[in-house]
Amino acid sequence: AENKAGFGPPSDPSQPVLTKDVAYVPGPPSNPRVLDTTKTTASLTWGRPHYDGGLDIIGYIVEHKKEGDENWIKDTTGTALRITEFVVANLQSGEKYHFRVSALNAVGVGEPAQVEDVTEIKEREEGPDFELDTE
Repeated sequence: AENKAGFGPPSDPSQPVLTKDVAYVPGPPSNPRVLDTTKTTASLTWGRPHYDGGLDIIGYIVEHKKEGDENWIKDTTGTALRITEFVVANLQSGEKYHFRVSALNAVGVGEPAQVEDVTEIKEREEGPDFELDTE
């Protein structure tokens, strides 16, 4: 360093520094909803989170709980789900369930997004939607 008195001795070398971008857990997935139910399953879909935390989304976690229960049950096991749809199986017919989905990046699991309405597990009542060709 230099001042009015002249030059001073050099400082000791500093430790090396690695710079990284700051990253956070992702935001909640967008618009989670139940597309369909059968006697024992519920088909869910959702959109990517609006905020990814600064890192790629590496998967999703789907959970459910029966109406009135406190504890959420994780439906996605092993590696995180890479797509934005999932069929929750082994549900009890006639029971009502809550569902939620969380996004995952390298930092961790973000805040879950819950399906707004409670879902009753039952066979679809309307028939398949198709047209017959009369020609």
